[in-house]
Amino acid sequence: MELTRTLLDEAIRALKTADHLTYVTYPLIHDIKLLVGVKENLFFSLKKAMEALVQYEMLYKRIEPVKEDFNAQFEALRLIAGRYKLNETGIRLLKDLELFTKKRKRSQAEFIKKDKLILCSREFSAEVVSLDAVKKELALTKELLGEINKVIVKGE
Repeated sequence: MELTRTLLDEAIRALKTADHLTYVTYPLIHDIKLLVGVKENLFFSLKKAMEALVQYEMLYKRIEPVKEDFNAQFEALRLIAGRYKLNETGIRLLKDLELFTKKRKRSQAEFIKKDKLILCSREFSAEVVSLDAVKKELALTKELLGEINKVIVKGE
């Protein structure tokens, strides 16, 4: 149970960092590249929350042991989500953020245009990062993390 609590605390800490960057630091500095850091913190937060919930379910033997790689844990989360009626949009956001971090690592160029950060890949596909989109993702992350926190705290 201690590992579950530690993972959940890490998720909450990353969410607070993302929130602070979005609502305090960004308005002061107006550097659009901060939003990439926000998205990375949101991904870290949701990933740790997912790991906490999967660990919690394995602890009580409700699911079989799951590998520690992202895809295996994500599939376990999708199975668990129905039991606790977790927000499906938040779960899709986790996968989207994982894809974003992979795209960013592979992106060939980043540039700023009209308060948006645009990431370009070799195939000329573009990923646009804007403040409004990040705020929506932050709200979804808060909602899903709150739901997962309720499940784990209720079981303690």
